[in-house]
Amino acid sequence: MLDVSLRVLGWPAYRNRPYNPYNWLLSTHLTAYDPRIEVVEFTPRRLVLEHWDVWHMHWPEKFLRITRRAEMLTKVATLAALIRLAKRKGIRLVWTIHNLASHERLYPSVEQWLREWVVDQIDGAIALSASSAEAARKRFPRLRHLPLAVIPHGHYIDVYPNRIGRSEARARLGLEPEHRVLLFVGQVRRYKNVPHLITCFRELPDPNLRLVVAGLPNDPELAAEVRAAAALDPRVQTHLTLIPDERIQVFLNAADLVVLPYTEILNSGSALLALSFRRPLLVPERGSMAELRQRFGLPWVMTYEQPLTTETLQCALRTLETTPADGDALERRLRQEVGWDKIAAETLSFYRSLLDRDPIAVPGAWQPVPAPVAQDVISQPRAAETASQH
Repeated sequence: MLDVSLRVLGWPAYRNRPYNPYNWLLSTHLTAYDPRIEVVEFTPRRLVLEHWDVWHMHWPEKFLRITRRAEMLTKVATLAALIRLAKRKGIRLVWTIHNLASHERLYPSVEQWLREWVVDQIDGAIALSASSAEAARKRFPRLRHLPLAVIPHGHYIDVYPNRIGRSEARARLGLEPEHRVLLFVGQVRRYKNVPHLITCFRELPDPNLRLVVAGLPNDPELAAEVRAAAALDPRVQTHLTLIPDERIQVFLNAADLVVLPYTEILNSGSALLALSFRRPLLVPERGSMAELRQRFGLPWVMTYEQPLTTETLQCALRTLETTPADGDALERRLRQEVGWDKIAAETLSFYRSLLDRDPIAVPGAWQPVPAPVAQDVISQPRAAETASQH
């Protein structure tokens, strides 16, 4: 048996695979790349009782989705105590910057404190694109003085079943060969702007157009809005449920264009999912999306200046008609440029670079977690773990 040379606590590492396989892919490829690396799911008990070299955090703000204030504050205070313990034990703390603010924003003052305090504690950060790295440095100036690696989000080729073709996929959805199909896929959340997408689509006159919305809304009020908007146009299909892995191929292989009309976006696993199924993508020109367009080009990634309009959709459809699309070439580029072996090697190199440095000293004295202030008003129900964290 090989001696373990580097022990990593992933938060999360594997357990969110059913709704976001990003962490599972990263963790399994790290251990496959070098069998001497051990990546284990974070638990407080493991952190306290065992030796670890790296604690890799992805969404330290996750407790801010809890609607009960007392419970949320208890969880945040416990997290802060565990981070301080990790610092005392010499564990290197790494944060992957998936977003700069939570989408629900239930507790603005606590969130601002928590994110700034976490940045004060970490030894290094990973951004998924150069633009998100710069946005993070602007939002948290201390990051300019910390090691920060740009390591892209990996592809999802071969992660989900992909055995059926276009004809069978369309038949399962009741779509005809002559239909031009737009698709939204992923958890339906307020910031993803699905009702507005339906409104823009309804103004397109082509009777052969179809819009399919597939994904589970995270609150009943939003689900009702989506259903009401869809009911006004018979060309709109809704599948407002959790999409099993086996069924993702049905929606993506039936589509001509995936539309992600988010009002805010820094990174997007859903965008990489669409490309992994060789599906062209329409996204706002925000966050990492411009870099994605530059990397993979038209017609695979089309971007627009917000807000989304009917004309935006028309332009994207015209681009599909006039721009050649080589799916084999796209897949080769995905495997080469955002392949998981490459990502694992770069992540491991970053871990080792932090271990070769002295631990980052923490500036300033300990400050307690602040109580929520008046503007931290709860207006939404508890959000479940998301089908897509990006």
